[in-house]
Amino acid sequence: MRVMWIVLLLAGCGTLGPAVVGDRDAAKFKADLAACNESAGKAVYLRNAKHVLSWVTSQLFERGEMHQAVTACMLKRGYPGAPDADA
Repeated sequence: MRVMWIVLLLAGCGTLGPAVVGDRDAAKFKADLAACNESAGKAVYLRNAKHVLSWVTSQLFERGEMHQAVTACMLKRGYPGAPDADA
């Protein structure tokens, strides 16, 4: 049981940056990232708010869901994915 909690805690220690390649200091990149963060945040929140169980467990999985949603949004906007983004 302790091992499971340690794994869950360590799983949340990653970064939230999207898995895309590009100039992360460019103004367009920052604007697109902010827009993707906002739209992904709303989408993940609304999806988790539909059911009680998903709302209760959202604290465990929301970080990963946000990362995937932001990465997908950035890929749709034309930013190339990192080599490990498909994995």
